Amino acid sequence: MDAEITVTTQIVRDGPSLKQGPHFSGPASLLAIPSKNFYATTGIPVKAPDEVPRDIAYLANSKVAGLPNLSKDLSLAATNALVAMIDYIVSEYGYDRTQAYMIASVAVDLRIAQLVDVPNVGVTAILPLDIFTK
Repeated sequence: MDAEITVTTQIVRDGPSLKQGPHFSGPASLLAIPSKNFYATTGIPVKAPDEVPRDIAYLANSKVAGLPNLSKDLSLAATNALVAMIDYIVSEYGYDRTQAYMIASVAVDLRIAQLVDVPNVGVTAILPLDIFTK
């Protein structure tokens, strides 16, 4: 199966924070979703210094707090992708964070984007843009 895809880039001043991973958008035909356009955020397993992710806080391990990258933590990557998507919905459409969370919970599709290239995993959150009437 052959395909041709043209990729373009653009520098966006004062764009979204990419600390958690890249953002991208395009025609939905690239992803085989029933929408004309989409917006996607990618989460990688990075965290703030001295922070312990909620799902492993019960371990009370001081080593985890000192690590900036948890490498194989798929849950942290998914959380970062979803948080970036919620930030996008808030900034682009003017919803508050609770509303954006509710929209994301029913409309966003989380996909494992990178699993085999150890040590870092990646999760992509995909939002079909046709759900909004702007």
